Amino acid sequence: MKKILITKLIILVTLLFLVCGIASAFFMGKKMNFRFFNYNGSSKNELIFEEKYSNVKNIDVNLVEEEIVVYEHNSNDIIIKYYGNPDRTPRAIINGNELKIERKDEWYFNLFNFGYSGRIEIYMPSNQIDKLDLSNVSGNVDVEPSVNQLQIDTVSGNIDVTNSGYEANLNTVSGNIRTYGGFDEVDAETVSGNIRLTTKEDAKIDANTVSGSVRCNLYDSSVGYTVDFDTVSGQFKDLYNDQKFSGEVKTNFGNNELRFNVETVSGSFKIEEWD
Repeated sequence: MKKILITKLIILVTLLFLVCGIASAFFMGKKMNFRFFNYNGSSKNELIFEEKYSNVKNIDVNLVEEEIVVYEHNSNDIIIKYYGNPDRTPRAIINGNELKIERKDEWYFNLFNFGYSGRIEIYMPSNQIDKLDLSNVSGNVDVEPSVNQLQIDTVSGNIDVTNSGYEANLNTVSGNIRTYGGFDEVDAETVSGNIRLTTKEDAKIDANTVSGSVRCNLYDSSVGYTVDFDTVSGQFKDLYNDQKFSGEVKTNFGNNELRFNVETVSGSFKIEEWD
């Protein structure tokens, strides 16, 4: 009897995914490709697509499960490389000084997927791009160069940012966020993922999570700050100055060069050195 119920449940879930996929493809106006099994021999090291662009000021990338990696190089040109499944090669569209990279108008449903998801690599110089907007669903996002405005949105992917800039908006549901360079303004949000941020002089830090933890280091151990910590059951700790509070906290230390606005439900907030 249990085996019959389990079989029915599997069939029901499969049909539910199929119906949702068809509905999504219909309403989004995309061509649908359905496969029960997907396996392709493409390697994460197999280069499928490479293009070079010049005079680019804004880059907008909108993908699904592909990993996005942005590297710094010395050339003024922007180089785009794609590794992965040839059937899912993204398209690049240039409009004035804006470069857009996106999936083709196709929707894939693979009940069992054994293929490599793919990777987009972007090579660009630091401080040349005004705005870098990156989004996907399940791939990790890594950014190395400095950019003026950085926007990253993912569902389950991790976010890692190496260098600095003016403004960073970083959002993931279950992935983790790490910035190794400071921004003047940072807005970082997760649901269950952890947030690790590096500060810079006169920075404003906004961090929001439900159950993840928030850790921020100080660019100078003697720098002053203000903290507005809104939580249900989390704790605040400052390991530089040996302060510890439970529940909601509004406090300051020193000359208020840094501003922290942090909200959690059960997650903790710590000001400390982190690796």
